[in-house]
Amino acid sequence: SSTENDYSVCFMINQGSNHYLFTGDLEKKGEKYLVQYNSLPKVTLFKAGHHGSATSNSDDLLSVVHPQYIAITCVAGSTEYSGQINNTFPYQEICDRIANYTENVFVTSCMDIRLKDDGSDKYESYGQPRSLNGNIIFVCDNGQISFTGSANSIKLKDSDWFKTYRTMPSAWAA
Repeated sequence: SSTENDYSVCFMINQGSNHYLFTGDLEKKGEKYLVQYNSLPKVTLFKAGHHGSATSNSDDLLSVVHPQYIAITCVAGSTEYSGQINNTFPYQEICDRIANYTENVFVTSCMDIRLKDDGSDKYESYGQPRSLNGNIIFVCDNGQISFTGSANSIKLKDSDWFKTYRTMPSAWAA
């Protein structure tokens, strides 16, 4: 591969009928190979790839693993890689895509976003990162999954951050 992200270590934990898939920073090409060369089950938990960017979390993978829960480890709203508001983690495109599979999406932390003062159409993060869900904790007890966040257990779609900076996907609007 020409990108080091496609060398990410991926692993699945199988616990009875529950499966937990972790793909690191694997991107679309790597996800395609993951699906092509492995027999992947539907997963209980998917740790979203590459912090919820558009380079990962492809329909090629999601349509096979059909996750019940998704954990995104990122600072939602960070403009570290993009000055476009929809291309801050988790990207709007990813929110739209994963909405077709589950509304049980949780994010570790977030920041506010504002238009820059320089007359451009670029955005910047401001303030300090703060917990959205905080530490994302899933527990399986007798085959039953439960979720707790160290800060709260609110779904991404119901968070103030999401309501301020993202457009509600139609699959979540119902």
